[in-house]
Formats: sequence, structure tokens, C-alpha cells
Amino acid sequence: MAPRKKPEIIVEKAQVAFPPPGTQTRFALIGRNKTRNDTVSYARRSQGAIYYEMYRQHPVVRAAIDKKSAFAVSGGIKFISREPGEDVPREKLDFLNTFMRRSSYKQLLRLTYKDLDIYGECFWAIIYNKQEPPKPIKALRLNPRFMEPRITNGFVSAWQYGPISTSEKAIWYEMNEILHFKLDDPEDDTRGLSPLHSLQHAVAQDIFAMEFNEAFFKNSAQTGIVFIQKTTGKEEAERNRAWIEQNYSGPENAHRPLLIEGDVDVKSSVAKPVEMQFLEGRKFLRQEILMVLEMDPDKVGIHEDANRSVSKEMAEAFHSETIWPRQGVVEEVINNTFISEVLLWNDVIFAHNETDPRRTQDQAETWDKHQNSGRFTINHIRKLMGLDVLKGGDEAFIMTPTGLIFVRSLPELAEQQVVNGGLPIVAAGGLGSRGQSTPSTQVDSSPKQTRRQAEATSQKS
Repeated sequence: MAPRKKPEIIVEKAQVAFPPPGTQTRFALIGRNKTRNDTVSYARRSQGAIYYEMYRQHPVVRAAIDKKSAFAVSGGIKFISREPGEDVPREKLDFLNTFMRRSSYKQLLRLTYKDLDIYGECFWAIIYNKQEPPKPIKALRLNPRFMEPRITNGFVSAWQYGPISTSEKAIWYEMNEILHFKLDDPEDDTRGLSPLHSLQHAVAQDIFAMEFNEAFFKNSAQTGIVFIQKTTGKEEAERNRAWIEQNYSGPENAHRPLLIEGDVDVKSSVAKPVEMQFLEGRKFLRQEILMVLEMDPDKVGIHEDANRSVSKEMAEAFHSETIWPRQGVVEEVINNTFISEVLLWNDVIFAHNETDPRRTQDQAETWDKHQNSGRFTINHIRKLMGLDVLKGGDEAFIMTPTGLIFVRSLPELAEQQVVNGGLPIVAAGGLGSRGQSTPSTQVDSSPKQTRRQAEATSQKS
């Protein structure tokens, strides 16, 4: 493998992405010129450029990808212990939080999710300090279009970044310097497969349809018209043509009266949009695009067939079937590659926070059910929420109509129930509804009274 060339540049503090050799970022790079060289054309680079143009030009593709990336990151991130209920060591937590802050993690993660939907993969370059041993200090995004793997004995041994032009040299990254996020490609274990690859024809058709619609309004919201001049001289025909272009074409001239000199027939040359089912075709293309990008129309502001129950169900499905799988791709790489293999830590896990307040409320209700059923303690739930524990919060209990029953008292209650012949026992070792201790048994041995006997007793009293 050729020796890796270290990039001799100084990166501005706000920069999140690192440009390939031969081009420049929108941020200033000290010591680099601003001349843009010609792009070297490779098959994957050219295909990636098509994907980017699809994202940049098509409104539905743009809305779906932006909405997914914003939703996936909006809740923030957290580092938790691999063992439930344990705390992350303070030193490790401070290091990871500092690393993420230096990397501008929210913007970096948004770009990561966009790259996954546009290119099918994303690359982070881990930047190390100059200490011995070197430690990671931040991460930068690398443009997936310009990444090429070096294959050794069937495995990826290094990554080449760039170059853009033949006047520049590529930058080589070792495996411990790259985090590679990808959507699985059954034919290629080394690269990701873009979801936009299957949408090229659909997006192209819809862009053509938008251009057709634009031309339709430019021509006075009329489909193609043929003017047949039967007995007209050359000068008269030129005057008619100039008059039509000036007074009949364009949206500002829509529905104006038409007056042409000579013997003229006016005929339609193409079908009307209604006859072509123009809108229905565009809706079908839109459905295909949203289907591949795993987005419900309601999530991008299309509420044609939505109602409250359907919207709630789609919100649940969007989070569990679309956002969680994407977050799982990112979490798996950060946990298995960066934390486990680079930092050599096995007791810390990276995870995303809950994003939707409605789902947070549902989660709280679920935790309450676990707590009231004795499966979770108060302190266990507080640790899951990232909060400090409370004194006395490690006691598990069960809520009953008569009050609390501590889980530690269940064996005693079971034995008393057996002794009493299967009769129910009330909250032994627990508290009543008013916080008072309840008797271990409540067996009413008095005979039952009829309605008249009960009325007589109440009158006497």
C-alpha cells in the first residue's frame, strides 16, 4: 500500500466536512487556493453526482430525506452503560461528550443520514492528536463519491480519498481512521447501495412532467395549438406569428381573445392534461418515490387521505419502521468500530434519545405500568431516563386497589393465603390507600342480612 499522505491544512473550527484533494470546501482553508479543477470521471463518482442532483432538484426527494435526517437527530444522543442500571465512568463520559462537541455532532449526524439516503453510505474520518499514544479528538465527514477501497486478500485494508484532479495526490486512510456507515448491498460487502438508484426513472419522469407543466403555463395554460393559414402571404404570416408570440403566449396573456388575419383554422395538436391523466401520473410517481424512501405522505405535508387514527398509526410506524432502523445502522458502527475497536471500551454504548414528545409520553405510561406491576423500581426507571437515583427508590412494589404491596412481601402473602384456604389476603406488609398499615387478613364471618334486615338495623342505629 502506498504511504498515506497527511493533509497539510488547517481546518476552521466550524468545519464538519473535509473536501477531497483538488477541490475546496465552502469554509476557508488556510494555505489552499480557491481554484476549482476539472473532476476526474469515474463510474461511481458520476453515478453519485446523479443521485445528488436527484436530491437537489426534486422537491419530494428533498423533503423526504431532509425530514428523516432532521427527525433522527432532533432528540440528541446519549452514552449509557452496557449493563442495565450501571453508570458510565465519568472520565469516559467526559471524553465522548467532548469528542462529539468538537465534531459538531448534530450537523455531522444530519449529513450522515442524508448521505445514507443519497449515496447509500457515509464516511467519517477520525482525527487524532499528536500525542503518544495518539487519541481521537474529532470526526469529519468525507464525501462518499470520492472514496475508493483498497482490497487486500478479499478484505478492505485501507481507503483512498480523491483525488479530484490529476494534479493532486490521493489521501490514504487506515482502517482505524475511518468509520464506514452503509446500507447493505447484497452484491458488494464493501460499499453501500443507494435507495435513489431504483428511483432514477421515476424522478426523471416527474422532472420532465414539472418542465411540461411549466411550459404549459408559459403558453397561456393551453396545450399545443396549430394555426393553419390557407391563403396568406409571407408578410401576413410573419405579422400573425409576431402578434401571437406577443399577445397570446405567456401566462399574462391567458384567455385573451384571438384575432388573426386571413383564412385561418385553429386545431389542437396534443391531448389536454385531463385527457392525459397528467395529475394522476404525477401522484403515482410521487407514491413510488415515497415508498422507496420509506416515508408516509402525511410526514411530508400531504394530507389527502389522512385522518386522526391513520395519522397516529403512521406516526408510530414511521418511528419504528423508518427512523429506528436508520439509527441502528449509525449506532452499530459507532459502538462496534469506534468505541469498541478504536477506544477499546466495552462498557459504554452510544444511542439516540427519544425524539417525539408523544412517544415519550407513551414510554412514561409504559414505565408506570412496569413500576406498578413490580417489574421496575423507581431508581431503575430514573437510570433509564439518565437521572440520579433517589433514596428508597430501589424497593419494588405492586399497586393494588387497597394500596401498595412490596414485592419482598409476596412469599409471606402466598403462605397466608394457603393457610386461609385460598381466601384473598389484603396487602400484608404493605400500605393502604391512606398510607396506613393494613391487616394481613380481612375475613367477614358475620352472616349476610336481607334487604329488610339491613334497613331495620340502619334505623335502629
